[in-house]
Amino acid sequence: AYDFNGGLLINEAYADEIDDKHFIKKEQELDGRIFKQFKKSSSYFKKWDKFIKENNLTHAIRMQSLNFLVFVYDLTGAIEFI
Repeated sequence: AYDFNGGLLINEAYADEIDDKHFIKKEQELDGRIFKQFKKSSSYFKKWDKFIKENNLTHAIRMQSLNFLVFVYDLTGAIEFI
């Protein structure tokens, strides 16, 4: 998930495979689900940020153009906007 304050989050159900050093301590509950937020210094956040900047997708993300992102980049998985 991506929040509009620039945070990149992952559902807690998937976070078990990632070392806790990549997350800030505070968890967020949204729609009954728990999310962990990546630190901006983590390699996961940096890869996400690089992908967004290299492909000039900042506007598409702010406009929540998910169909565009999935179609053009053949993304798998789920992206949620909070």
